[in-house]
Amino acid sequence: MKKFLLTLILPLITCMLSSCSWMDERNSITAAANFYSEINGMVTKEFFTEATMPRSGEMIRVVKKPSITSDDIQNVELVEADFVDPNLSPELQAKTVIRKSFILIEMTAKGTRKLYNETVNLQGRRIVMSYNGTFMGYQFISQPITDGKLYITSDLPMPETTEIVLKLKENLPRIAAMRDRAW
Repeated sequence: MKKFLLTLILPLITCMLSSCSWMDERNSITAAANFYSEINGMVTKEFFTEATMPRSGEMIRVVKKPSITSDDIQNVELVEADFVDPNLSPELQAKTVIRKSFILIEMTAKGTRKLYNETVNLQGRRIVMSYNGTFMGYQFISQPITDGKLYITSDLPMPETTEIVLKLKENLPRIAAMRDRAW
């Protein structure tokens, strides 16, 4: 009887202890990013939430459940690129190129597939980024994204945006280790 109980209890205790260490690791992640798809049209309140940008106050209706999470991110960088307003005439576009900073989010292979599938039907709308539960920026989608890269325009001041990028980058190895161990 004792031997039977030991063979039953020992694996249970081992499983519980390993779950606790995994939960401790999960809780040690201090930076989490989620990405939500903008919705349009008539949808009941139970399916969407209002994403309010912190500085501009712009409100964007997004699906409640994120389509992409930190688990799908491979790399994050702060980059500068030339920006041309697509709403301007071609003559004005040539004269008004603006240098802007973006948060470059590079996806894992799985994240790239998810991003492509999400953006196929999202043209003309946005993917909105949240950081630790606070909506903070977005990218307009003009065509399906096939390269797994999002260029998020932050609605936060540059010092806060830089801090977010650094914290996300710092947490990516732990997120990747947990993701790899789960498979």
